[in-house]
Amino acid sequence: MAVRSRIYDLEERTFAFAKRVRRFVRKVPRSHLTMDDIRQVTRSSGSIGANSIEANDSLSRKDLRMRIKICRKQAKETGYWLRLLDMDSSGLDQEREALLDESIQLMKIFSAILRNTRSEENYLPPFGFRDSSLVLPRLRRLCARVDPTPCNSGQDKEEFGRRSCKVDSHV
Repeated sequence: MAVRSRIYDLEERTFAFAKRVRRFVRKVPRSHLTMDDIRQVTRSSGSIGANSIEANDSLSRKDLRMRIKICRKQAKETGYWLRLLDMDSSGLDQEREALLDESIQLMKIFSAILRNTRSEENYLPPFGFRDSSLVLPRLRRLCARVDPTPCNSGQDKEEFGRRSCKVDSHV
């Protein structure tokens, strides 16, 4: 239950950020220079929340990581467009700085999520864990990729293309 509420807290946070950006850009003085920047910052801030929702409903770990990377990229882009908006005389610098800070915080949150959802392809369980249905396939994949030289000849040798690796059959 607590995990589910954290998911929605991030969705709410990205939604609130997009709304704050929209309120902010309504106050920005319009000119031919700022119109494109306003359009871009609005799009990128909304994209953070949309991709965050997509990540929560991801089909696989790979899909989740891709969506989170897009969220991080959009947060970075939002910060870029916010910095480009020229606020010399309008008195909106303080609000812009708060939005910049929030975009940096969101970028850090998505980076932390990426770190914590790294692919477990190369993971081997601790030595004491001996469920051969889980350990053997991973061990075979690792040996096939890592060990470029054939291991010593023995009766428990299995071929992996050009490479071979000694695998205990009783594991």
